[in-house]
Amino acid sequence: MSSESDSEYDSDATVIPEEAPGNWILRNLQTVTVRRLAQFNDTTVPEGSTAESLTARRMEIARQFIHRIGERANIQPPFYASYGCNIVIGDDVNISSDVSIFDSAFIIISHRVIIGAGVSICPGIIARNTGGSSTRSINFQNLGTDPSTGIPYGNSIIIEEDCRIEPRVTIMDGVRIRRGTTIVAGSVVTSDIEANCLAGGNPAQVICRF
Repeated sequence: MSSESDSEYDSDATVIPEEAPGNWILRNLQTVTVRRLAQFNDTTVPEGSTAESLTARRMEIARQFIHRIGERANIQPPFYASYGCNIVIGDDVNISSDVSIFDSAFIIISHRVIIGAGVSICPGIIARNTGGSSTRSINFQNLGTDPSTGIPYGNSIIIEEDCRIEPRVTIMDGVRIRRGTTIVAGSVVTSDIEANCLAGGNPAQVICRF
């Protein structure tokens, strides 16, 4: 069969228009990622399946749209990513269900990190204090979009080794959570968090050090 015929039946074949707008490639990639996510989040359980075989099937699909996934990493469905190509996941990472990663910038999740259910990782979203010095009223805003492409941009988010991110945490633009730290459930992380501590709140602050 000719290469032309092959591409006809390849649902992910990419043909870039000669005069494509600057954001065309990312938009096309996003479409492919949506398709992969639908496969990843499929709740069908084929006859004879085991927990191990279902996990292996999911992770095989995940490796088709996430930039890098380490050994023994596991992601529970449902899961959402904007593109996938900007996500790096280390060894022995465990990501629980209902996690969303809006990867308009690089997201690095280092070895042995545990991410709880319902966590949102949001580069490109920043927090501003809209109240006076005696108040802590926080307003969330988009960092912005590239004026030439319309693509949102942000700064990398890094979660270092051996961190634990408890359920319903939101991690915002440019944050680095240093190794060995636990973020308390429901917290909003708006700035860097030091190593080997317990942090929480909105915005998250150090509660105690280990």
